[in-house]
Amino acid sequence: MPAGSSLLRNSLLLYGRMVLVMGAGLVLSRLLLSAMGVTGYGVYSLLWGVVALLAFFESAMTTAFQRFFGNDLGASEADSLKADFGAASLCSLLASVGLLAIGAVVSYFALPYLELPDNIRPEAWWLMLLCLEAMAIRFTRIPLLSLLLSREEMGPYAAVSVSEAVLKLLVAIALPYVPAESLAAYCIALPAIDGLVALALALYCRRLPEVTICWREARKRIAPMFRFVAANALASGADVGVRQGCNIVVNLFFGVVLNASVAVCSQARIAVTALTGSVQTAVAPRIFHLHGAGRGSEIGNMVIALSRLSFLLTSLVAIPLGVCSSEVLHIWLGSPPPWAEEMFSVMCLICVIDSLSGPLWVATVAHGRLWGYQAMVSLIMLLNVPAVALAFHFGADPVALYVVELILLLCVLIVRVLFAVRYRLIGGWQYLSRVVLPLMEVGAVGFAASFSGFCFQGFWRIAVAAISSWAGLLLAFKLICMRTQSIASLWRGSFETSMS
Repeated sequence: MPAGSSLLRNSLLLYGRMVLVMGAGLVLSRLLLSAMGVTGYGVYSLLWGVVALLAFFESAMTTAFQRFFGNDLGASEADSLKADFGAASLCSLLASVGLLAIGAVVSYFALPYLELPDNIRPEAWWLMLLCLEAMAIRFTRIPLLSLLLSREEMGPYAAVSVSEAVLKLLVAIALPYVPAESLAAYCIALPAIDGLVALALALYCRRLPEVTICWREARKRIAPMFRFVAANALASGADVGVRQGCNIVVNLFFGVVLNASVAVCSQARIAVTALTGSVQTAVAPRIFHLHGAGRGSEIGNMVIALSRLSFLLTSLVAIPLGVCSSEVLHIWLGSPPPWAEEMFSVMCLICVIDSLSGPLWVATVAHGRLWGYQAMVSLIMLLNVPAVALAFHFGADPVALYVVELILLLCVLIVRVLFAVRYRLIGGWQYLSRVVLPLMEVGAVGFAASFSGFCFQGFWRIAVAAISSWAGLLLAFKLICMRTQSIASLWRGSFETSMS
């Protein structure tokens, strides 16, 4: 397995990929708005937004395929890897066909009920089909991307997303010079872009020995793999349902102004968790390899190390931002929407606590018994919507949206730990004594240190709070979690033993 330096390199590659894609997305929105106009861009956002809701199924397939491939690589079973790749290809192909068929029928009957401009309504269904076709092509490349992740080839994996973003930017730049209507031209370009990227990816992956499909062996693996995908999709779908459901509840009780505050917090949440998510994605293949190799005793140390690192990275960003939420939002937005400051502070605390869930989830996915686990987690998550609606009904202020999520998130974390203990991935006292209690001390020190910035105003308050909290977090982390080792040794040496 690669040393810690490989994990650092992979984490930085994935983080750089996310930054570039997010930046390109911001520029793309501006270019499309300019080329299509407000009406055209609104229609495009509506159509693609409906299709993009299916991205949760894309994520579920990626995780499932990566788990099977990672176990095969860890066990050094080349024949099993080929069979699993064939099964994954069949699953993604079936998902693509199902997406096109169901999406075409549903959109045919649903589009007439949407408020669309009269000049666009006749072609709306065809535009929707083009968006569905683009998503279907994205589904077909999931096995290849999952294989690259499992082999820890993060460079090519990142290049796919960046190339796609660049191609979309080039098309958006060219739209004003295209004689056809900009909305139709861009929708036509979407499947072409995804097809071109998928073709380039397929040509690159031809060099890998496992990229061959033996249909006879693959058919035997489809059922267990599809069940695994379905279990993953259950939790991913619940997460999407909770987000959309809570947005609707907020809209019903407080109107679109508070929806703007929620949108601001959602954008900030993506930025706060970006680096942590990249690290967890980079480390996940290592955990899958360990499980496939039968080295389950080492997974506990990986979970502890990754939990500590995820908490530290998230806290370095979330604590100063949460403490200085008023100054941050005024510098960022000028005039923040109502309640945005209070919601933003609670959201930062949610990010810190949620950073501990990722490592436990990856370890449980590696173990493979997901249905009971995902059903319990999804049930708790879905309680968000009725609980928030009930809180608003009895007069709670908008911050209750995130307070309820925080409480339920703690319940989910307890469930994740209990399942990890049940599956013998980690010991209960081991997790409490080496993760929860030490990190509570580290977080308390960083939080207390951040208040030194309150002697200043504006940007200087943020700067002093950030420097103070960073110093407190790093010092406390070194003394409590690392002890005789330096923090840099986390990446210089073997990741799984750096903080064991």
